[in-house]
Amino acid sequence: MYSETNDLTGSMRKARRLLNSDHMGAFASVGDWNIHYYELGEGPDLLLVHGIGQSLFTWHRVIESLAQHFHVIAIDLPGHGYSSKPTAPYDIENVSDLVVSTMDSLGLKKTDAIAFGTGAIYLLRAAQLHPKRFGRIVLETPGGITPNVPFFIRALHIPLLSWIYKMMISPRVVRNLLNDCFFDQTLVDDTMVEEYYNPMNDSSGRAPIVDALQSFDEEVTMQSLRDLDHEICLIWGADDKWHDLEIADQFNVSFRNGQLFIVRNCGHIIHEEKWDRFLEIAVPFLLTDEAEPISSTS
Repeated sequence: MYSETNDLTGSMRKARRLLNSDHMGAFASVGDWNIHYYELGEGPDLLLVHGIGQSLFTWHRVIESLAQHFHVIAIDLPGHGYSSKPTAPYDIENVSDLVVSTMDSLGLKKTDAIAFGTGAIYLLRAAQLHPKRFGRIVLETPGGITPNVPFFIRALHIPLLSWIYKMMISPRVVRNLLNDCFFDQTLVDDTMVEEYYNPMNDSSGRAPIVDALQSFDEEVTMQSLRDLDHEICLIWGADDKWHDLEIADQFNVSFRNGQLFIVRNCGHIIHEEKWDRFLEIAVPFLLTDEAEPISSTS
């Protein structure tokens, strides 16, 4: 890995990728679970939480830049990546508790955090239940299944269809889903598809993802957003097909101390598509009060 700049964000256009595997990083023992994680850098603690169907690989374009300012801990969520995948409840309450238990295992008394998509809901619930354990929070396009999510994912959410569609998961399906997430589809390459697909290339890797989707009920979390006192930064892609800007506004007005940034010409996964802009927003917000809220495109 290497960086080509020394600016505030440590931003880089030609970054060597972080590749996820059970041979990199380490494992935290959390009860009957082994939670895979990767840490890098020194400074204030910063926890990275991916969404359902991903792994810590998703942070491959930003983790080294973040590590220039923070002690970064990226985890594979329970049942994802190279964490253990037992038959267990994957509902929001249990996963959020496991995130906090992983922090306990790693000695993180309090941490700032960045979370994406469905992972942002897990993090929000953890912050609601354990508010003193979290500092500033960056939420990237938070939320669950919407009518705009591709039918393949919605089918996995439906028990009567999921057993059929679960068997249909393939590199081609993964590529199509990633293409739908990106405004610039040229960024979806073979390495990205492989890294997303590898942890779910058999039934043991797919079952927890389906269970997590089917048990993803964000109603309680959404009803309690106003209870959070944390400084929260929302980052949204202006061309996000899955979570439109109306959802961004709903989140933004629900937080006491929220800021909304909208990134133009960008789809659902901002930290992979517009990683430079993502870093320009997230790093100053986490380090200082320099970031200014933007309610229109930037």
